[in-house]
Amino acid sequence: MKKLLILAIVFFGVVELVSAQVASSTFNIRVFGGSDTATPTAPMILTSDAVSATQVDITWSTSTDNYLVGGYVVLRDDVAVATTSLLTYSDSGLTPSTTYAYRVLAFDTSSNYSTSSNEVLVTTPGLPVEVEEENGGSSGSGRSSLQNLSLDVGVSTTSINVSLNFPMRLEVRWGRTSDYELGYFVGGVYREGHTILLEELEPETTYVYEIVAITPVGTSIFIAKDSFTTNALGESGLVPNVSGFLATANESDVQLSWEMPAGDHIAFVRIVRSHLGVPEFPSNGAIVYQGGANEYIDEGVLSDYSEVYYTAFVYDNNGRVSSGAVASVAYILGDEVIFDIGIDGDAVDVPIFVVDDDRVHPTTKMPELDEVIVTQLSADYVLAEAPLHFNNHDAMIVSVPVETIAGNLKSIIVSISDPSNNRDSYSYLLRINNDRTAYEAVVANPGVAGKAQIQLAIYDYESYIVARYQAPIIFYEKEWQGVGFIERFVIDNLNLFLAGMLLAALYFLIPLLLAKRRRQPTYEDKLA
Repeated sequence: MKKLLILAIVFFGVVELVSAQVASSTFNIRVFGGSDTATPTAPMILTSDAVSATQVDITWSTSTDNYLVGGYVVLRDDVAVATTSLLTYSDSGLTPSTTYAYRVLAFDTSSNYSTSSNEVLVTTPGLPVEVEEENGGSSGSGRSSLQNLSLDVGVSTTSINVSLNFPMRLEVRWGRTSDYELGYFVGGVYREGHTILLEELEPETTYVYEIVAITPVGTSIFIAKDSFTTNALGESGLVPNVSGFLATANESDVQLSWEMPAGDHIAFVRIVRSHLGVPEFPSNGAIVYQGGANEYIDEGVLSDYSEVYYTAFVYDNNGRVSSGAVASVAYILGDEVIFDIGIDGDAVDVPIFVVDDDRVHPTTKMPELDEVIVTQLSADYVLAEAPLHFNNHDAMIVSVPVETIAGNLKSIIVSISDPSNNRDSYSYLLRINNDRTAYEAVVANPGVAGKAQIQLAIYDYESYIVARYQAPIIFYEKEWQGVGFIERFVIDNLNLFLAGMLLAALYFLIPLLLAKRRRQPTYEDKLA
C-alpha cells in the first residue's frame, strides 16, 4: 500500500510538472509602435485629367516607409479634401471653367507626414451644351458605349457589373414593377467600371431594372432595361467554404492556394482582393480569380500596396454564396511580419476572453465564452467548455447568436490553427444567416489529428480588434468517435501515461536490481 501511495505521488508530480511547463493563461497581443519618427517618401502625381466640367481625376505613385504607409491626403488649393489608401482620387462637385491646384501627402501608421508631392494645375471645361433628348427618352447609343454587362444573382443580394468604353457615371433604378419603386442609385463619379449591389431582396422574386449612363458632357445614354429572378433558399442557407486558404508573398507576387469543397452542387470559387480591409461580400473588391482551380498567382500586387486582403467565396449551383475564407499578406521586414490574419498570441490551455475597453462603447454588447458555439455532426459545444474535441473529418459550423452582440462592429473572423503546424492557421468570415438569428461560418476540417487552437476576433468599423476569444481544441481520428471521456483522456495524454508507467517500472525494478547486486554468494552457492 505504501509503495502504491509513493507511486501515485511520483506519477501525478510528473503530470503536474509537464502541465506546468506547457500551460499558459496569458494572451499576447503584438503592438508595433514606439519612437517611429521617420517620414514616408513623398508621392508624385502622375496624371491629372478633367473628365467633366465638375470632376477631376488624379493618380500618384506609391510612397514607402520604414514601417508601414497608412495612406494619403489629397489637397485641393492647399485644403485637404480627401484621405485615402488608394493611389487615385476623383474630385467631384467642382465649378466649371475653374483652375484647381492639387498636391498629395503620404502618412504612416505613426502619423508622420511626408513632404509634398509635385503640384499640378487642372482647369475644368465649361458647361456642356444642352443635348435634346430623342423620342422623349435618353439620347445616345448604349450599344456602342457598353463593353460588358453581367449580373451576380443571389438569394437576397444581386450585384450589377457594368463595363463601359469610356468614363461615365451611372443612374440605376430597380423594383418589382416598371415603376422602379424599390431603389434609385445616382453615381457621382465618372469611370469605366461600375458595380452596384442590390440588397435586402426576397428569394425567388423577379425584379426589373433600368440603367442610364451620363457622359462628362451631360449626354444621357440608355444602357439596359431587363429583369432577373433571385435564387431559392434551398435546403440549407449555408454553403461550405474552401479549405486551406493561404496567401504567400513571393517578391511582389502573391501565391494563393486553397482546396475546393466536395460536391456536385458547388459551381465555382471567386477570389476578391482589397487593400482597404477584408472583403466581406463578393462585390467589395477587385475580382482576381473565378473558376474551379485550387491556386492562382496575383502578379505584382505588392509593388503597389503595403498589405492586401483576400476573401474566397464559394458559389453553389443555386447562386448561394459561402461566408468566405480570408487570408492576408504584407511586406516582411527582416523575419517579422507586420500584419497577418489568423491566430495572434501564444497557445492557451484554458479558454480566454479579452476585450479592448478603450474601444468598446458602453452600448456595445459582446458574447461570452459560453455564447460562441461550435457544431459538428449536430452536436453543439461552447468555448467555455474547452478543450473541445472534434473528429478530423467532418466540417464544423461556428456561430454567434445575433442577440449576444451589438454595437459599431464590422466583422467577425474565426481562425483554426493547423494541428500539424500551429504556425499556420485558416480564417473564415462569419455572416448572418438567412433567418437572421446568428452569424455563422462553415469551417473546413484540417483533416489532421492533433492539438490546435480556435480564435474568434471581432472588428469595429476602423478594423481594430475589440474582442478576442481563444481556446484549445483537439482533433482526433474519426474512428475514435464515440469513445468515452476516460478513453479519450488516455489518448490525449498518452505520453504522460507512458512516462508514469516507466517511472513505475523503474520504481519496482531498481530496488530488485540493487538487492541482487548487494547479495554475496554463499559457500553452498559456490558448491552448487
